Amino acid sequence: MKLLVDKKEVKRLNFVIGMNEAGEYVFGKTKEEVKTSEFEEHWFEFRKIDYKDSVEIFNKSSTFSMADSDFKINPATLRYERFITLVTDWSFVDGDKVKIVVNRENIGKLVPVVATYMMDLMDSEL
Repeated sequence: MKLLVDKKEVKRLNFVIGMNEAGEYVFGKTKEEVKTSEFEEHWFEFRKIDYKDSVEIFNKSSTFSMADSDFKINPATLRYERFITLVTDWSFVDGDKVKIVVNRENIGKLVPVVATYMMDLMDSEL
């Protein structure tokens, strides 16, 4: 029985991003799923969450007011912080084919629908 999380152990997920005729992003796990001639194949890696991560993510995404005992969780912040914490690598490159570093700033620059798709993929594997 494994009781400790190995932060070096990662899972790689492959996906395809396409653009349809209306200029909307389409996604799939294979190029056949996106059904468009303009597509890019990508991957990203993430690690498992450990207890310390879960506490830090929860603290960044929740508030508590002693004055009125008001406790709130922001689900969007929770998901964003979990994504930023767990993603370790990806295949994205810039216009000069230089690999884009995975960090908080660059994750924040992702097109929202791309980030959401990646988070959905990651969520399905956690």
